[in-house]
Amino acid sequence: MNTSTRKKGDENECLDVMVGKKIRALRMARGLSLKDVAERSGLSMGFLSQAERGLSSPSLRSLGQLSEVFSVSIANFFPERESSSDANGPVLRESQRPSLVFWGTGITKEILTPPQPCENAELVTYLMCIEPQGSSGDETFTHEGLEAGFILEGSLEIQIDEDTFMLEQGDGFRFSSRVPHRFRNITKTPTRIMWVNYRQIKESPST
Repeated sequence: MNTSTRKKGDENECLDVMVGKKIRALRMARGLSLKDVAERSGLSMGFLSQAERGLSSPSLRSLGQLSEVFSVSIANFFPERESSSDANGPVLRESQRPSLVFWGTGITKEILTPPQPCENAELVTYLMCIEPQGSSGDETFTHEGLEAGFILEGSLEIQIDEDTFMLEQGDGFRFSSRVPHRFRNITKTPTRIMWVNYRQIKESPST
């Protein structure tokens, strides 16, 4: 293994541990057991246990399922923003953008706008980069909210309910997140998308 490969592996492991700690903290704060979360998310207890310990890398789909259980956005699983005078304000500096690599699926998401809730709602804009053959998974998934996006570069195949669309640079989309959906990059070049998620904030569930 060369130095660059080892470094990338170490970074992925650190991200997995960080995400795992956030999953556990959200679960404990709501007084939920692993069994509770497994039943509500459809994920196995074994996977959840490994994810909390940083031994398994959650996919975008599984974090979406967990965000529904905890009533938070996927942005809550990202690294914390650097501390600054405007860390909780209406502006997000380029140098402060949190990002998360879903290295098992070829997807990287970078937060472009402040993720803090505003007036009982969350509106978060991401820069999503999808490597060739990268995808959200083989199965469609659903969650609360609305989403929209714009293809900045490359191509995207997106399935919304029973319809499949091939989008190219300059194309846009919008759909209800409650409709089964999935997406993938079936080309040989990376795809870059500005992706927006909106959802109403609900009361956090507990036992």
